Amino acid sequence: LVRIHAAMAADPNTVILGRAAARLTWWPDIAVTDVHATRSGALPSQRGFMWSRRRIPPDLVDDRPGLRLTVPVLTVLDLIPELGGTAIDEALRRRAVTLAGLWDALALTPGRRGNATRRALLDDSRDEPWSYAERCLHRHHRALDTPYRYRTNHRLSLSDGRSVAIDLALPDLRLGFEADGYAHHNGPKAFEYDGDRDSDLESVGWRVIRLTATFLEDQGPEAQRRMLAIIRIREAELGLRPFRAAS
Repeated sequence: LVRIHAAMAADPNTVILGRAAARLTWWPDIAVTDVHATRSGALPSQRGFMWSRRRIPPDLVDDRPGLRLTVPVLTVLDLIPELGGTAIDEALRRRAVTLAGLWDALALTPGRRGNATRRALLDDSRDEPWSYAERCLHRHHRALDTPYRYRTNHRLSLSDGRSVAIDLALPDLRLGFEADGYAHHNGPKAFEYDGDRDSDLESVGWRVIRLTATFLEDQGPEAQRRMLAIIRIREAELGLRPFRAAS
């Protein structure tokens, strides 16, 4: 914060970028080393700072008393070259941005180096993943090209009225897939919660299949084979006619 205020005192037109902007707004636990900011004059090498000279559209600047920083949608786009899809996933999970807002910000900043990568990742995010594991799960499911409607981060009610989210749900089959990452499903409390939640969903007619993040990331073809086999079994259980998979 001292460095940020020093940058603003040196140049009131400074705009705080990247990790520092994220930490001040929607990602409070992101690590920050150097403060990245714009500067209108000379760009000296200074410890603790990274300077850029760029024009930022006014609509993408959060202008506060004594502080100017990029709005969340542009901050996410700025972080993509460093963090890849993780920047998008975190912002979506924290409800800091919308996918439509990210596309709008990309349209307002044409010609930037790395925009091809940004565009590809936004397209890959069309099912709004909240983690890299979910991103892989969505990608594998799209490859199956099933005729069943699906929802991501789909809300369901447990028998006691609690609301839970399923990473990928096929409502017509009452079938859900969960992408289990170590960070969010580690420890006895998470183990107990997941088991209780899944058995409660079974009691109201839903089946939930858990796939580990490592498996989804490293064994794509096998993940797709298993997902398709599980869908086939569910079709048979419900007496549905099997769909014809794409060759």
